[in-house]
Amino acid sequence: MNPKGLPQLLDQSLSVGTPLDIYGAPEGHLMVLISRLAKGSRSPVMFVATDDRGVAAARDALRFLDPGLRVLTIPAWDCPPYSRISPNPEIQASRISALTGSARGALDKPDVILTTVNSVMQRIPSRSHLLDGSRELTSGHRINYQEFIGFLKQAGYTGCARVSVPGEFAVRGGIIDVFPGGFAQPVRFDFFGDLVDGIRSFDQHSQRTVGKINSIRIDTVSEVVLNQDSITRFRRNFRAEFGVPGGTDDIYAAISSGQRIQGIEHWLALFHEDLETLLDYFPEATVCLEDSAWTAFNARWRQVLESYDLRRNPVIGHRFARSGSYPCRPESLYLEPTELQQRLKEFPVGRFHSGVSPDPVRQLDLGGRRGREFSAERHQAAKPLLETVADHLNSVSATMPVIVACWSRGSRERLGLMLEDVGVRTSQLESLAPMTGVPGIVGLAVWELTAGFSSPGLTVVSEQDLF
Repeated sequence: MNPKGLPQLLDQSLSVGTPLDIYGAPEGHLMVLISRLAKGSRSPVMFVATDDRGVAAARDALRFLDPGLRVLTIPAWDCPPYSRISPNPEIQASRISALTGSARGALDKPDVILTTVNSVMQRIPSRSHLLDGSRELTSGHRINYQEFIGFLKQAGYTGCARVSVPGEFAVRGGIIDVFPGGFAQPVRFDFFGDLVDGIRSFDQHSQRTVGKINSIRIDTVSEVVLNQDSITRFRRNFRAEFGVPGGTDDIYAAISSGQRIQGIEHWLALFHEDLETLLDYFPEATVCLEDSAWTAFNARWRQVLESYDLRRNPVIGHRFARSGSYPCRPESLYLEPTELQQRLKEFPVGRFHSGVSPDPVRQLDLGGRRGREFSAERHQAAKPLLETVADHLNSVSATMPVIVACWSRGSRERLGLMLEDVGVRTSQLESLAPMTGVPGIVGLAVWELTAGFSSPGLTVVSEQDLF
C-alpha cells in the first residue's frame, strides 16, 4: 500500500451515516493516519481519546509528526459527575477559551480537535450564550470600573491577591489584573476613574510588562455566568424540576443571593434554556474514535447514573447526605449512549482498531502492525542485545525510514551514542519531515510510545521494546 495514498483512501472510505471500522492502526500508526488525514482534508478531524492521557500522547505525537498542524485541545472536567466541587479553574478557562474562540471564528480553523470521551458526552453552553458573555475594553475608552469588577465575578473569575493562573483577577486601587483563559500571560488594566488609561500584558512571576495592548476582549471562564438573568432562570427551572424549596435549602438560597458556590457547574442545565455538545460546535468534523472509545462511553454513562442515584438518595453519613441533594437529570447534562449513536450518524465516523481485520475483503485494513520487540533476545547470552538491535535497524533502514522513539532528550542522546558504537548511523529528529526519502539512517525522536509499529513506508521502534 502506498503510504501517500492513505489520506485519500481514508477520506473516500469515510461517509456520513455509517461508522467505518478501520483496522491495522496500532497506537503510533493511528496518529500517523490522523495527521495525514487532517492534512489532506478540508474539514477538521475530531480525535476522541478515552482519557486525558490519550489526548496528551496524541498532542505530543502530532507535534512531532507534523509541527504545522493546527491542533485544538478541549479537555473534560476533572471532577466526577454530580460532585460537590467545581472543575479546576485552569481546565474551565481552557475549555471556554477553545469553545468561545471556535464559536466566534477567532481561531484559525483547526486541523485536529483533540478531546475525550467524557468531553464529547457532556452538554455545554450554546455558542450564542458564550458569545454574549464577554466584555471588550479599549485603551483610552471609558468603562464603569465597578461594573467591570462585577462582570469578572459573574463570568467566573476568582478574586485573589496576585494572579498566577487563568481564571483569576486581582484589584489594587486603580489597577485590575486579569488572567483570561487562552492567554499566555495575564493582562493589567490601569484605570483613572472610569477611564481605561492603559492595557498591558505582563509576566506573572516577575510582574514586568511584556507588551502594550490597544484593545482586548475578556471572555467568561465558567460555563455558568451568574448574572440576574441566569439566577432568575435557575430559580424558575429549580422550582419546575424539584418543587418549591424548603426554607433550609442552602444551595437554592445561596445561588438566589448571587453566591458562586462550589460545584455550581453540576446544575448547569438549570441556568440554560438549551445546551449543546461538541458535535454542535464542529458540525463539519470527521470523527475518529479509539478502539476502546465505545466501551469508555458506556462506562462513563454507568458512572453518571451511579453518581446520580447516590446524589438523589444519599446514604446517611455520606458527604452528600445534607440539604440540597437535588441532582439534575442525567440526560439533561450528558449525552446517553443511544442518543450519542444517533448524533454520530450525522458525521463521517472512523473507529480505529489496532489488530488485523477479521474480514479484509469487506473491512478496511491500513497495514499497521505492532513492531518487533526484543524480550526473547534479552535473555539469550549468545549475542549481545545491542548487536541484535543494530542488525534489525540496519536491515530495515535500507528500504524505509526507521525511527527509534525515545522517552526523553537524555535517553535519546544516550541511545544515540550506544547505537553509533555498534555501527548504526543515527540522526536526532525534532519532526518526521527530515526522514522523508532518507534510507540508511535511523532517526532518534522524543516520542513516548509504549510499543513500536511497522506500517507501509515507516517503521518505528519504541525504546521500551529495546530495554
